[in-house]
Amino acid sequence: RSIYYNADNTVGFILEFVPLPMVGENTIQVVQAVLDMDWPKGTIIQFIQYADPCMAPILDQYMAWREKCTNPFIKKWSQTYCQFLQSHSAEGISRDCPVPFRNFRVFMTAKFPCPVEKLEDGMRNAARLRESVVGTLKTGGIYSSDLLPAQLISMMHRVFNPSHNYIEGFYDPDAEIRTQIIEADTEILKKKDHLLVDGKIVKTKTPKIYNNTITSYATMLLRGDIHGSDLMQINCPFIMTLNLYLVDAKKGVERKANIVLAQKAMESIAPKLKKKQDEFRMVLNHFEEGAKYILGYLSLVLCEDSEEEMERTDAVVEGIFAQGGYKLQNDIFITLPIFLSSLPFGLYEKAIGDLKRLKPASTETFALLAPIQGDWRGTPGPATLFIGRRGQLMTLDFRDSQTNYNALIAAQSGGGKSFLMNYIIMSYLSIGGEVYVLDIGRSYEKICQMLGGQYVVFNRESNVSLNVFSTITPEMLTEDQEALESNPTLYTRLLCQMARPKEKVTDFESRALADVLLEAYANLRPGEIMSIEKIISTLNRRAEKALEKGAPDMRLTDLALMLKQYTGSGISGKWFKGPLNIDFHNPFVVLELEDLNPLPELREVVLLLLISIIDQKLYFSDRSVPKLIVIDEAWDLLGGANTAQFIETGYRRARKYGGSFVTITQSIMDFHKESNAEVGRAIVQNSAFLLLLSQKKEDIERAVSEKKLILSDFEKKFLETVRTIQGKYSEIFFKSDEWFGIGRLFVDDFTYILFNTHPLVMQFLDDKLADGYGLYDAIVEASQNFRREY
Repeated sequence: RSIYYNADNTVGFILEFVPLPMVGENTIQVVQAVLDMDWPKGTIIQFIQYADPCMAPILDQYMAWREKCTNPFIKKWSQTYCQFLQSHSAEGISRDCPVPFRNFRVFMTAKFPCPVEKLEDGMRNAARLRESVVGTLKTGGIYSSDLLPAQLISMMHRVFNPSHNYIEGFYDPDAEIRTQIIEADTEILKKKDHLLVDGKIVKTKTPKIYNNTITSYATMLLRGDIHGSDLMQINCPFIMTLNLYLVDAKKGVERKANIVLAQKAMESIAPKLKKKQDEFRMVLNHFEEGAKYILGYLSLVLCEDSEEEMERTDAVVEGIFAQGGYKLQNDIFITLPIFLSSLPFGLYEKAIGDLKRLKPASTETFALLAPIQGDWRGTPGPATLFIGRRGQLMTLDFRDSQTNYNALIAAQSGGGKSFLMNYIIMSYLSIGGEVYVLDIGRSYEKICQMLGGQYVVFNRESNVSLNVFSTITPEMLTEDQEALESNPTLYTRLLCQMARPKEKVTDFESRALADVLLEAYANLRPGEIMSIEKIISTLNRRAEKALEKGAPDMRLTDLALMLKQYTGSGISGKWFKGPLNIDFHNPFVVLELEDLNPLPELREVVLLLLISIIDQKLYFSDRSVPKLIVIDEAWDLLGGANTAQFIETGYRRARKYGGSFVTITQSIMDFHKESNAEVGRAIVQNSAFLLLLSQKKEDIERAVSEKKLILSDFEKKFLETVRTIQGKYSEIFFKSDEWFGIGRLFVDDFTYILFNTHPLVMQFLDDKLADGYGLYDAIVEASQNFRREY
C-alpha cells in the first residue's frame, strides 16, 4: 500500500510529482486545500525539492527508445551524447557556464502519530488521506505517484553516500529501510557549521528573516535565476524543504498581536512599531476571514566537494535569497538535526521545540512558499534532449500533442538553427524515424552524405517522373475509405495550383477539378496509370457534353488548356511522363531544389509534388514510425495563389501517419510576408509547436503588437532573453497552446565536429576517410584537432 511506518511511531506516505514550471492561483488554492484538510493531531507535512544529480531514469529511457536503431554510427552517437550529458552532472561545461545537468524532483510527505498496536488502523487512515491528497492535487494539474521503497533508498543513498556508486533496484523488504541506506564505510563527521558526509561538505541554512510579501514567482526564484544568468544558480546538489507542523497556531499569534497592538513607542522607533502593528492587524483580519494558521519553516541543504567551493556556493545562495527579501543564517552546532529534518519523514515532533525554527503563518502563505516549482521538463517522450537554464534535463517529442505534430522553427542568422536541425534529424533517425528534407541552398549535403542518406538534386536535366497521380488506382478509391476521403482532396488542391499558379481558382474550378479527378480514376482500365493527359481528356469530354446540351462551358476548356504545359508536349511535361519513378529507399532523404531557382513557377509545382509524394509514402508506411518532413527556407517559395489550401490539407493529414512537418525560417515575421501571408498563416495555424532561437527584439515587438505571435507579457519578456553563446550552447524558446519553456542545446565535441561545416574541418575529415579511417574514428580525431574554447 506504499505506507511507511517510522521510527518515531508515525505512519505516513510519500508522493512524488514533477516540478511545475509556473504556479497559478488555482494551484496555490489546491495546495492550501491539502493543508486545510482534516489531518490527525500532530501531523507533519513536508514539501521537498531535490536537485538530483542522477539523470539515469531519463537517460535510460532515452537509450531504450534507440534499442532498435539499425545504423551503428547513429546508435554510437546516441551513446556518446548520453555519456556527455552524464559527465556534466557534477559541474557545468565551463567556469562561465557552471550549471550542472540534473533532474529536479519534488516530494510531499505526510505523517502522523500512530502507536504500533494501532498500526492497521493508522495505515488505513494514511491510505485514505493519501487518496484525498492525490485527488485534490490532480484538480490543480499536479499528477503525483507513490515513492516506492526502492526509489526512496536510491535517493537517500545518493544523499548519504555521495562519493559511492549505487546500482538501482536493491531493496530488501524484510529489513528496515534505514539499514539499507548508509554504506558501512561511509563517514559522517560533525563540525561547527557543517558536516563531512562521505568526504563531501554538507551545510544547512535556514531563513532568519522571511520576506513579508511571499509570492509564487518570488519563491520560484529561490532555486536560481530563470532569465539567463548562469552566475545566479545553485550549482551543487541541494535539498530545499518546507517543514509544516499542523497545529493551530492561532492562539499564540493572537496573544502576540494583542501585546504589540497595545504598545506605544518613542518617536524614534514609532515607524517600526507601526509597521509591525499594521502587519498584526492584517493577521487578525485573516482570522476573521477564517484563515488557518500553522507552524513551519524553510531549510536548505547544500553539498559541495570542498570548503572553497562551499564558500562560493554559500555566497551565491545568500545573494539569491537576499534578492527575494530573505536573510539566511548558518545553522551553527545544529547542522545535523536540520539536515536530518530536511529529509523525508526527518522532522520529529519532539525535536520541534529544540530546533527553534518554526514560524506561524497562514496555510495560504505556506502554500506560496512550497518549493514545488522548477524548470519546464518538456514533453514525455525522449526523442530529443535539452537542458533548462537551471540544469534540468528536458525531453521533447513532436508527437506529444493532442492537435498535430507539426513545428515551426525560427532563428536569425548565426542563432544556431543549423546545429538544432541537424540535432533533431539525428535524434529522430536514432529512434528509427524517417526524415525528408526539402531544401534550397545545400545546407544538409554534408550531414546527408556522412550518414549515408539519399541526396537528390533537381534540375532541368533530372530524369525523374514526379507523377504522383500514378500512385492511386481505382481499386484503392473503392476499397479504401481513407484513400477516398483524403487523397483526392490533396491532389485536387495540387491541380488547382498547377492550373492557376498566380491566381486563385474559383469555386467552380475547384469543384470541377475534384469531380474530373474522380471520374478520370474511375475510367482507368486495368493496368493503366493516371496521367495529366487523362485528366485533360476528361475535362474536354465534359466540355463537349456541355456543348452538345447547348450550354457550352469554356471554363472547362480553359482548365484543360492551363494544364497542357504538364503533358508530353508541354514545357513541364517531362516531370509527369510515365509512372512515378523517384524511389525514397533511405530513411534520410534530402531533396535539393536550388538549381530550379531560374524557373520559379515550376520550382513551386515541383516542391508541392514532392510534398505529395512524401505524403503518399507516409500513407503506405508503418504509422508507428516517426517521420519528419523538414522544409528549410524552401517554404518561402510557397507563394502560389492556391498553395495555402494544399499546405493546410497536407499539414493536417500528416498526424494520421505519424508525420511532423517542421518548417524553418529566420524570423517569425517571415510567416506573415505579404507575398505569401496566406500560406504562412496556414502553416502557423497548423503547427502545435513553436521553437524560437534568438530573435531581433524589434521582430518580437512587431509580432506581438500585430498579434502575429500571441504571448503574455511574461512570455514576451522571457523570449527576449533567449540567446546563443557561440561554441557553447543555443537557447530555444519552446511554446505550445498548453505550455512554454526555455531549453539549451549543448553538444559534445564529437557532435560539434559532426555538424560543423567549416572548410578546414570538412577537409580534415575527407583526408582521414581517404586514409581508411571509419567515420566515427575520423570525427574523434577531428574533435581532438579542432578543440572549442569554452
